[in-house]
Amino acid sequence: MPDEPDTPDNPGNPDNPPDEPPDLKESCDLSAAILAPPTVYEYEKYAYTVSFTNHSGRELNAVPLAGKSNENTLVQIPQTTGFKPGETKSFTIEGTAGKAGEIYHLWASVQAPEGFIDRNFSNNTAVSSITVVKRPAGNPEDPNNPPDPDNPDNPEEPGNPDDPDNPNNPDNPDNLLCDVWVNLSSPPIAYQQEEYSFTVYFANSTGKALTDVGLNAAIDGKAVPAVPATANFKAYEKKSFLITGTAGEKGTIIRLAAQVSPPADYTDANMGNNRAAAEIMVLERPYDLDVQRITPDQYKENQSVITTIKVSNKGSLDFTPGQKVSVVFEIPELSLQKRVDAVVMEQNTWNTVSVKWDTPSVQIDKNITLIATINPDEVLDNETSTNNNTYTQQAVIKNVTYQEPEESRALPDPPQRSEQPRVTWWEQRYENGQFVWRQFYAELKITAALDYDTKSRGYLKSGYGYAIRVTATVNTNYDRPELITAPQTAEVYLPEHRYETAIPLVKEGGQFVFRENPASPFKYRKQYVPIWFPDNRDYIAQLLVTDAHTPGGTLSKWLTGGPLKIHVVGNMYDDDTTVGN
Repeated sequence: MPDEPDTPDNPGNPDNPPDEPPDLKESCDLSAAILAPPTVYEYEKYAYTVSFTNHSGRELNAVPLAGKSNENTLVQIPQTTGFKPGETKSFTIEGTAGKAGEIYHLWASVQAPEGFIDRNFSNNTAVSSITVVKRPAGNPEDPNNPPDPDNPDNPEEPGNPDDPDNPNNPDNPDNLLCDVWVNLSSPPIAYQQEEYSFTVYFANSTGKALTDVGLNAAIDGKAVPAVPATANFKAYEKKSFLITGTAGEKGTIIRLAAQVSPPADYTDANMGNNRAAAEIMVLERPYDLDVQRITPDQYKENQSVITTIKVSNKGSLDFTPGQKVSVVFEIPELSLQKRVDAVVMEQNTWNTVSVKWDTPSVQIDKNITLIATINPDEVLDNETSTNNNTYTQQAVIKNVTYQEPEESRALPDPPQRSEQPRVTWWEQRYENGQFVWRQFYAELKITAALDYDTKSRGYLKSGYGYAIRVTATVNTNYDRPELITAPQTAEVYLPEHRYETAIPLVKEGGQFVFRENPASPFKYRKQYVPIWFPDNRDYIAQLLVTDAHTPGGTLSKWLTGGPLKIHVVGNMYDDDTTVGN
């Protein structure tokens, strides 16, 4: 061992900060929807409604909202707002249409607030569109039937044509005019094999009730049973249908279509808004796996050691044991490779992976390269980036050489030593269908005593020897004990060496003891109090036990004095009984 004692791993060191798990996030379910007319007349005023709903059973605060028309931010929508359980908040957007042919692409989004996670976030975003058209000839706006000012949802209907009652000719088809329209509010994307939803809006923009209006909605050409074939509408009434489906494989497109037709004997004054269509692209949830750190970067020769790898999962995909996330650990200089499978990580979190390996004997310090790769086989083939999947850390295996101690009659007080007798760490687990964080600890416990022939008398004469017995154990709540090593090093520092040079202990029968002392004629496992040691003074030894490796760091503990203290009185020459004739 070098002259200076070990300084163990210290998680408080800025180069190896402690890892606290992210705050556990509660689940919520938020959605966005856009109720907009499919067409508006050029140069005329129009309006549409953007709504956000909290489907959660609890109040949510500071929920982020956003909306755009083309690239223009909708300032009518606040940046954040609060929601009561089950509450919907709607915002009416008014504007004046431009030239015929213009299309307003509408977008709205809601996000989970701080401390919450929305696992059903495909419905957090809604898109729709409005097309500007020319007003049909012969269909002037009826000044006698303006939109109802008490119903703010109505201004967006263009024209609102009436069917004035003609008592002289009530069945005249020219008088049976109406305007019914349909539009879609849908997410732009859905995730493979997951449920998605969209909303179909049917509206009667006519100032009279209509019966048997034809309705239809389809997904990939197949009619949706949730939408009836016909429905009755009150004047200016809108009906909405929330439709759910299950997405197929990534790369496919879900084609939505909806259609509305006027009742029999009615003529629709604006046929341009009787059909709507949209597409949803099916994607795999985005994610980015990476390796962030490998610790420690120093090891001793001839030991069983633990290397801990911190990995992370950025994005919206959860990784459970069945999703085959693997980490491979390599040391090319030692031709060593270790693999850990079924690594679990919730979205936007991290985890640790620990591996156990044995260091070889080295004649001098040996530089090595630690390499960790996540998803090495690229079984998961849709990462945002694979450039950060491999992490490389330079490390060293230290040669352990103990110097021959030199005696000194300067007797300093035992120095204060740094130690790490206890470590804690967090790991993420997947239990009973959910992700949980578990905190583990490991604590080094040692007992030690000096034994000598006159111990019962409470003193020892200088020049005589003493033995040591050290018992060291690791207490832990870790459920993977194979990743915790027993203490592998014990050293004694003595006053006659100014507490600077270590005397190594060896394991015998599960305890640490002195090696055979070459100065002893009988090869006793003892050390000897120097004959010059002053009378009536305490001889105080220091003990270091270390190299108990854990996923949370290396344990070490110092013991000074106490059972390692001997009161010295007299010297061995006091017992000389040699006499002459």
